[in-house]
Amino acid sequence: MPTLLYVLALTLAIVASPAMAQLSQDATVSILQKLAEQGDMKDQAALGEMYYTGEGLPQNYIEAARWYRRAAEQGYGRAQLRLGVMYSQGQGVPQDYTEALKWFRQAAEQGIAIAQFTLGVMYGNGWGVPQDYTEALKWYRQAAEQGDANAQFYLGTMYTLGQGVPQDYVEAAKWYHRVAEQGHANAQGILGFMYYQGQGVPQNYVLAYFWLNLGAASHPPGEHRDYVARIRDIIAKTLSSAQLARAQEMAHTWQPRAEVCSTCSFTLPSGQKIAHTWQPREQNPTTPVAPSPGAAALPQLVRPASPRRDLIRQVQERLKAVGFNPGAIDGAMGPQTRNALRWFQNTTGILATGEVDEKTLDALGVR
Repeated sequence: MPTLLYVLALTLAIVASPAMAQLSQDATVSILQKLAEQGDMKDQAALGEMYYTGEGLPQNYIEAARWYRRAAEQGYGRAQLRLGVMYSQGQGVPQDYTEALKWFRQAAEQGIAIAQFTLGVMYGNGWGVPQDYTEALKWYRQAAEQGDANAQFYLGTMYTLGQGVPQDYVEAAKWYHRVAEQGHANAQGILGFMYYQGQGVPQNYVLAYFWLNLGAASHPPGEHRDYVARIRDIIAKTLSSAQLARAQEMAHTWQPRAEVCSTCSFTLPSGQKIAHTWQPREQNPTTPVAPSPGAAALPQLVRPASPRRDLIRQVQERLKAVGFNPGAIDGAMGPQTRNALRWFQNTTGILATGEVDEKTLDALGVR
């Protein structure tokens, strides 16, 4: 059943009645509230979104959570996803990661890729739940198979590192290839390096140059991009003129091919688009976090301090400073941090284990 807002828009477009055209926003909201009270879950979610964003109604997270809950309890996946966000951030409800996970899981079980990816990240990094690579892999795979580029990249990384699954470079290359075709710079660089080394794919310097060239063009300025370009230029010296021209022509004519994924981003009833915009960040549990109205963020998770976490945080800060993106500076050794470590280790001639060892700490200047 379409929401009242959609019906009104269609009616105005078709009938163009002067009386309908003068229908005030207050009257529209009043009718929407009545329909939501009658139990339609999409109208309930639409009302919740108006309270959440402050568009059409005064912003009120408590009311937003109330209406999202009514829709979520009827099984509306998008309301379940938003309610999970609100519990993870303590918006209108007490902050409760167990409750957040419950709603994220219900949305994920309905096939919503954003929720599946969120569960994968939380399990993979131990944010709000015990770290569990097997569970992370399961949720990444479900989102990746729907075409979610972020999940595909993380899945490739887990196969590369052997997290939650036996190490398998062939399977890693398959997932890196899918996400590289969508224009993911890190995946393009990694795939080029795999073709260069013959790791998980047949060694092919033309394809290595092609993917590294794309990766170098997509990366922001920094040592990471410089490294990718340097390997590309080394490979160029091994190619014949015809091979080099072919690789360059392939890169010149290449166009990204985004996979269709209807739940990797979608529009809520209010018209707000939700997509992957989240990077978890540390917060002091004694300090309230100011909510960001209408933000499409996912959990901000509290993690206890420890010497190991402090060390990883320093490593992440140094990696970022020298141009290797470790993801969130959170002190957690997640897949993106391990991947950044491997790239840095390759650059400096250290065995690329993706682990923090004495040589890597010395090279980063971390003590």
